[in-house]
Amino acid sequence: MAIVRVKLVFVKIEFVYLLLGHAYDGQEKVGSPGGILSQEQIRRVSPITYVSADSPPVFTIHGTADTVVPVQHARNLEAALARHRVPCPTHYIENGGHDTWYEGLCEDSIAFLKEHLLRAD
Repeated sequence: MAIVRVKLVFVKIEFVYLLLGHAYDGQEKVGSPGGILSQEQIRRVSPITYVSADSPPVFTIHGTADTVVPVQHARNLEAALARHRVPCPTHYIENGGHDTWYEGLCEDSIAFLKEHLLRAD
């Protein structure tokens, strides 16, 4: 029997604010809650802090014109995962915003899940 480890993470910035005890008014549009959170709080909620060789594979889609989360955040995560040899297919959508998608996203997502969920460890 194979042991399957899955981590699905969809984090909304509102949740991060609430988690750390701050109100979110929807005005923060620079991709970082740096106006109200300390650098230590930001480090604690950043996925890059927890990347290791044991991290599960990560599938990322990011629009290059995202005004909520800068595309550099996705590039930084991709680089951190790659340093640890964690599979991390990343799809950058040119001029895409925060809620972007691309033709074939469903098929690519299903292929990724099948590859990483159905393989035997």
